[in-house]
Amino acid sequence: MEETGDGIVFGKPQVGREIYEAFATAARTGMLGEVDKGEDEMDVVMAALHLASEDDAIKTRTHIPLPVDSFSKRLDGLVVECGMRVSPDHSQEEQLSLVLGHLYSTWGMKIATEMYEGSFSPYRVYMQNVLSQKCGTQASAAAVVHSLLRRMHSTGRLSFRAKVAVPLDPTGLPVAAPPGKAPVSPQLAPGTNVRPAVPTASLEGAASTSSNGSSSNSSSEAVRWVSGPQLLVAMLDQLKRFYWSWYWPVESESGFEECARVLLTDDRAGKVNPAVGVITRTGRPFGDVGLSLLACERLVQVLGKTDPNSWQHAMQMRDYGTLLLHVGQVEEGRKLLSRFMDWLQEGGDKQTGVANAHGALVQQLLKRQPVASSINPADIIDADRDA
Repeated sequence: MEETGDGIVFGKPQVGREIYEAFATAARTGMLGEVDKGEDEMDVVMAALHLASEDDAIKTRTHIPLPVDSFSKRLDGLVVECGMRVSPDHSQEEQLSLVLGHLYSTWGMKIATEMYEGSFSPYRVYMQNVLSQKCGTQASAAAVVHSLLRRMHSTGRLSFRAKVAVPLDPTGLPVAAPPGKAPVSPQLAPGTNVRPAVPTASLEGAASTSSNGSSSNSSSEAVRWVSGPQLLVAMLDQLKRFYWSWYWPVESESGFEECARVLLTDDRAGKVNPAVGVITRTGRPFGDVGLSLLACERLVQVLGKTDPNSWQHAMQMRDYGTLLLHVGQVEEGRKLLSRFMDWLQEGGDKQTGVANAHGALVQQLLKRQPVASSINPADIIDADRDA
């Protein structure tokens, strides 16, 4: 990494590890603190900003933490704007239609769908970029909708707690619904250059409701209801996918298989240095072993709090453990893989054979002779400091 005699790295002052690691630790505490508030009180935008702050501190070794509160105030401004669009005279459906219409038509929130918009970049997951440029992945955009409606309710600008849903089409705009009702269409301004992809029915088969309150029983497109913790997990999983250094099939929910097979067949397995990274036959443009480790670690923590007995939590433990083996942290990696096997043997995930097939791979990893590590675990994320 290019560094000047003044301790400047890429135009940013470089400081001692104890400073930026303190920022990262505080950011992790802030993110998990939001999760600990529970689904009803969690502010997912604040959690996502803390997530971004941790990655920013680790990667840039900054002497100034990401201004989380300043970025959060951008959403507060949007809360005020949307509050001016609704009144008690509007029905719940009309209020949501006006709020979503303002978000998409006036404020300009959109989903990144093209390469030039960064549709395959981690840039569109980090919340400071989403709030600044009003463009993100479906998960990060849904997080904005979720926190916007939550803050409107907590400040009295909405008299009800709305639910948030995302279309199964990953390019569709997130929508919302009053309690116990179907998703509402946003009231878009004429000429608005967005494709709403508004669902016409929920997964539960509820009739859709248009902005004028009329209903329809059409069910041409389903949605998935999402909570704050689920959206945080989705954003972390997107970062994990973007930063994963091994082949990850588009249709697969994990890149575990090739990551594990390399450990079993490659003489260099267990000796990955994050400063150098991994070059594979297919190429991973944003591959970053250190940041994929961070994403996996946080996924294990968040799901351990919100859904500890699920396949998702077991899968993240398995993937995190496998990554740790790659960087030579054998003891920690084997513990996580053993926990995955315990979960599997206790009857987890009986609906699919994928977990069982991967369980066989995990068993091979646990039988494999451990590779001693020459890497200091404390240097895993910061290994490129002197590169």
